[in-house]
Amino acid sequence: MARRLPDERMSRAEIIVAMQRRNRAGRSVRLADVRAEHPELAADAMQIFGSWTNALQAAGLPVARRAWSAGAIRAAILDRHRQRRPLNAGAIQRDDPKLRAAIAKRYGAVNAAVSKILAQAGLGMRDVAVTAALSKTSVVRLLRLRRENGLSLRSTRAPSYLVLAARRNFGSWQAALQGAGINPEDVLPNVRRTDDELLEILRRWSRERPNFTIKQLDSRFGRRAIRAFGSLSQALAKAGVHDWPPRKRQPLPSRDELLVALRERYRRGASMRQLEVQRQQSYLFKGALKYFGNWRAAMEAAGLGNLVWGRRWTAKQVLDALRVRHEQGGRFDSATVQLEDPRLFAAAGNYFLSLPRAIVAAGLPLPKGVRWRYEPPVASGSRRRMNRSSSDRTSRRRSLSRRARH
Repeated sequence: MARRLPDERMSRAEIIVAMQRRNRAGRSVRLADVRAEHPELAADAMQIFGSWTNALQAAGLPVARRAWSAGAIRAAILDRHRQRRPLNAGAIQRDDPKLRAAIAKRYGAVNAAVSKILAQAGLGMRDVAVTAALSKTSVVRLLRLRRENGLSLRSTRAPSYLVLAARRNFGSWQAALQGAGINPEDVLPNVRRTDDELLEILRRWSRERPNFTIKQLDSRFGRRAIRAFGSLSQALAKAGVHDWPPRKRQPLPSRDELLVALRERYRRGASMRQLEVQRQQSYLFKGALKYFGNWRAAMEAAGLGNLVWGRRWTAKQVLDALRVRHEQGGRFDSATVQLEDPRLFAAAGNYFLSLPRAIVAAGLPLPKGVRWRYEPPVASGSRRRMNRSSSDRTSRRRSLSRRARH
């Protein structure tokens, strides 16, 4: 799902109406089902309400919770044993994190609890040690089976027993893929290569792909060449490749095209920092300077001004911004404020040491669960950081945090 602009997101009331409409229509309101059918609704509900449970409660819908009794935990472990799946804590966490959390909550140590349950059933952990039983032939068969079924062949996504057996039999995961007749370059994002192999690839690409662009080359492979030789130009020179890939100048967009491109870049989830845009899409940065004079003005014209730093805040402006946010129904937990308006969050810390102190100074209620000892805020005429060094501010924050816990 592409990232959307703030004005394209659903409001609190719209989310509640949509969830109630799903429930009345007999459709599932489980988070997994809603994410699959209506990802925008799930994302906006999590953003505004903090969790899916809070969103269900706000909509007046029942919250379904699975009760992990001792019998349910025992049945789940024995079921994994029958399927000959790994029963160590790491494997359970990867496959079923809720089961692992239930085991830890009821018994404490996960591995000890699993061993005890298996012992009571007359079984043992050695009965599921499938790693040692996998031969080279078995590893090759499982790797080919995963590819036929469209499963990931990255070592971080494959079962741990298969990864361990592959490394034991072939020496490395990449060698195991090659032994199964699978080209690692087709299934792995990063393939280890020597310097000579990198140079040979550059020579082959210059012959086979004459129209290759510098942007296409500056991918993961390009970054590996840069790490090995210092720069892409030096790598090409060492390989004896000249005048490749062809360099083309990108024409500057028009004013309207620039604004559309900025909003599209934001939707893709790309960084909107000036240095990142200047490095990745320099023509956008040059167009911003041409039509608007500076990067800030271009971002504000595109409706993204809240992502640009540098505004000079006063204490009064911080309090006014918090009151406006309260009137608009915005959330005040630190994570949300820092994500939606990082400049306001930083200014609140500069003038009032923390966001909760600024909220109290604005005469607004604190978010639920926030406790701390209140002290008068800094005078509105100056910033505290102008009168204190960095170490003084750090000591002051730690002192306030310790007093808030007691």
